[in-house]
Amino acid sequence: MAAFFLVVAVIVGVVIGDAVIANTSASSVQLFDRTITGFNLGQLLVIAAGAGFVLALLLASSWSSSKSRRLKRRERRDARRDLQGRIGELERENAGLRDEVDRDHRTNRLGDMAGAEASGGTTRVSR
Repeated sequence: MAAFFLVVAVIVGVVIGDAVIANTSASSVQLFDRTITGFNLGQLLVIAAGAGFVLALLLASSWSSSKSRRLKRRERRDARRDLQGRIGELERENAGLRDEVDRDHRTNRLGDMAGAEASGGTTRVSR
């Protein structure tokens, strides 16, 4: 959308630029090698002010739409970074829990073997 507004603003700018360069007298208006008559100076001033307003409006629309797109992109990038950080944190927590489960399992296995030796049995406990 920003590109569309920018293209239309450039077209309006070209029209205004041609009108400024081609018209050196106040008696008639010439635009793209065509003479426009029938307007008094007040009407021409209103037309020029309107064209300038349209140009400014299109440039502002182009800028604001590209700005909102940049803000949305930045928000998505920040959210992605937060999620990646959370994933790393969960992976570390998961590795710690796995280590704890392995330690508990080894401790229980050693305890079962010690209990079997104390009772006089030679039973092996396996996973």
